[in-house]
Amino acid sequence: MPPTAAPDISNCRELGGIPATDGRRVRRGVLWRSGHLFGLSARSRQQVAALGITRIIDLRSAFEREWEPDAPIGARAIHLPIEPLVGLYFGQYPEALERMTPADMMKLMRATYRDFITGQTECFAAFFAHLLEGDAAPLLFHCTAGKDRTGTAAALLLLALGVAPVHVMRDYLQSAAHCYPPPGASGADDEVLKLLWGVRAEYLEAALHELARQGGVDAYLQRALRVGAPERERLRALYLE
Repeated sequence: MPPTAAPDISNCRELGGIPATDGRRVRRGVLWRSGHLFGLSARSRQQVAALGITRIIDLRSAFEREWEPDAPIGARAIHLPIEPLVGLYFGQYPEALERMTPADMMKLMRATYRDFITGQTECFAAFFAHLLEGDAAPLLFHCTAGKDRTGTAAALLLLALGVAPVHVMRDYLQSAAHCYPPPGASGADDEVLKLLWGVRAEYLEAALHELARQGGVDAYLQRALRVGAPERERLRALYLE
């Protein structure tokens, strides 16, 4: 089956076609990831509707959803709020960005990804619960930029489906073509802003290293996210072909 065209939404793409280690591939046209759906044009809303999306899983905080609400597209909205450590830090110390060095930002972003694994287990467990319910109707999950929370959710899902880490990283790094400092961003070193708004292999590697420290993918999925062997088999039946 040829790839499905992605809607005109920031950092939007499907996971379909990514190979699993058992020879199957992620089912086409079912699992979509993106940035926020705020301010979508009528054309973009029509494109999403044409995909048959039935559920939209929004990983943004309540404040983010209120500030930039998703455009209505007729799908069930599911809110699983995750407040990234980097967002909490700059919320508490807004002036800190101007004083940061690239090394500081790299350290903060790596800590943020480790916290996704250790501090956000209930949201990611709920994410998997929604993936497991019903049939394999198309769904979309997103945060604001579609790179950190969404990238971690996609990585965990792909690992649960039996995708090798090299392909997980490849999907993650595709966000580099879409995520960069917004126009007018200032007050900080350019490299610091690129590290904040972009993606780096080191970020996801921090999460993967934390998974290893937690006993590995299988142990973490079962213990922290309530995704044991039966649930993984169901995920694969639903989302691999």
